[in-house]
Amino acid sequence: MDNFSVRSERNFHNLVVKPKRMHLLDKPDSYASAIAKSSLSHQMRFTVQKLEEELCAAGNPHVLQIMLLGDDSREPSSWKLFADGVCVADGSGAFVMDAIDQGMIQACKTWGDHDAFADIAEAIVLSKAAFDIKERACQMLSYIAWTVGRFHAQHLIEGMVAAGVDPMLEDLLSAPA
Repeated sequence: MDNFSVRSERNFHNLVVKPKRMHLLDKPDSYASAIAKSSLSHQMRFTVQKLEEELCAAGNPHVLQIMLLGDDSREPSSWKLFADGVCVADGSGAFVMDAIDQGMIQACKTWGDHDAFADIAEAIVLSKAAFDIKERACQMLSYIAWTVGRFHAQHLIEGMVAAGVDPMLEDLLSAPA
């Protein structure tokens, strides 16, 4: 066997699966429920259901429905929230990125606080999100890695570049000159 074959064989046997990091509001209780509950669409529906229950318990009952739009049923590209049949809110990936940006500004009191936002940005870049959303996630990850100076974010960038991220996104992730 040549060196390439030996290396390929060794790498095949040492495969490591990196689990998708998502903070699940509705915790799975079995393998089957973990598959179903690990989707963004399920977590959004669960959140609306809990909100509806809380409103009812507070004496202000409303019928809430969420409409998830897009090609991928597990990761919607946009959504609309209806209360009693009237659209009261809608959003898209840009809405989510705005919320993440605001959350980072408010939540990051120490350097280590940025690591959770770096993980979220990495997940967005590796997802099936629209290019403009991935672009914003790259900007956030680059800010955390190079401006804040978090090694965790720098290692995430190294891993994504090694795995072969889109070259235009790779430029956004590179260290400033």
